[in-house]
Amino acid sequence: MKSLFFLILFCLSIPVLAQEKTTVPIVAYWSKGDTLNFKIFKKIEKINDGKESQDSTTYYSQFIILDSTETSYQILWKNDFKQQISSLPFNLSDPIQSLQDINYIYSTNELGQFQSLDNWQEIATNLKNYLSLILQKLPTSDSVENSAFKNSMNQFLEIYTSKEGLESLVMREIRLLHSTFGAEYLLGDTIRYEEQVNNAIDNSPMNINNEIFLSEIDEENYNCIIVQNSFVSEEEMKSMITSFAEKLKLPFDEASKDFQIDNNEKRVFSIDYNYGIPNYIYNKKTNKVKVKEQTGYRIDTIEIELL
Repeated sequence: MKSLFFLILFCLSIPVLAQEKTTVPIVAYWSKGDTLNFKIFKKIEKINDGKESQDSTTYYSQFIILDSTETSYQILWKNDFKQQISSLPFNLSDPIQSLQDINYIYSTNELGQFQSLDNWQEIATNLKNYLSLILQKLPTSDSVENSAFKNSMNQFLEIYTSKEGLESLVMREIRLLHSTFGAEYLLGDTIRYEEQVNNAIDNSPMNINNEIFLSEIDEENYNCIIVQNSFVSEEEMKSMITSFAEKLKLPFDEASKDFQIDNNEKRVFSIDYNYGIPNYIYNKKTNKVKVKEQTGYRIDTIEIELL
C-alpha cells in the first residue's frame, strides 16, 4: 500500500508536457458597446507601357457594437475622410462629404460572419445623388466616348445602389474584416474552395478560386496569421469584359477580343483569436492586361490596422 502511495506521488511530480496549439477557431467574442478604431490605407498603382502612376489615401474608421444577442451582432461602422475632403473643388465637396459621412449599420451572425447591410436604402440614396451630380457635370456632346461613359455610369449606378451591390462592392473593408470568421483553421492544412460573387462590372455571377491556410500561431499573445490567395480564371475575366463592352455598345471587334488578362489577390490576416479581433489586414489585388503590344498593370492595396 505504501509503495502504491509513493508511486502515485512520483507520477504526480512528473511535469506534464505542454501540447502545442495546432487549431484556431476564429469566432467573435464581442459585447454591446465595444468600440475599435482602425487606420485604413489604400493605394492604387498603375503601369501602362512603362509609365507609372500611383495614388494613395489614409483615413480612420470606428467599429462599434450596437447590439449583441445569442444569434447576432449589429455593428456601426463610421469613416472619417475629413482630411481628404478639404482638397476637393468647392462644387463637389458638399455631395462627397454627404456620401462619405454615411454610417454603415450592418449585422453578423453570432460567429462574426457578415449577414446584411441594414441601412442600405439610405446609402443608396446618397450614392445616387453623388453619381447623378457627376453625370450632370459631363459635356453635352454626343461623341461615342461621352455616350459610352454615360452608359457605363448608368450601369454602375444600377449595380452599386442595389442591396447586393452595396454589400459586395462598396463595403470592401468591412467584408475583409469579417472574411475569416466562422471557421476553425488547422496549422499546415490548406482549405481550397470556389465561391460565386457578383462582379464589380456588370453584377453578373463570377467564380473565384480560393485557398486559405493558418500560417502561424503565437500562443503567448493569442495571435495567429491566416493567409488567403484568390484568382479568377482568364476565360471568365475575358467573358465578363467582352459582355460588358457589348452592353455599352462599344466598338469591340474580334481583333480587340484577342487579349490576355491575369487576376490574383493575396490577403494576410493577423488576428487576436482570444477575442476575435483583427489586429492587421493586408490585401493586394493585381491585374495584368496585355492587348496586342501593350501591357498594363493595376495593383490595389488595402491595409487595415487596429489602433
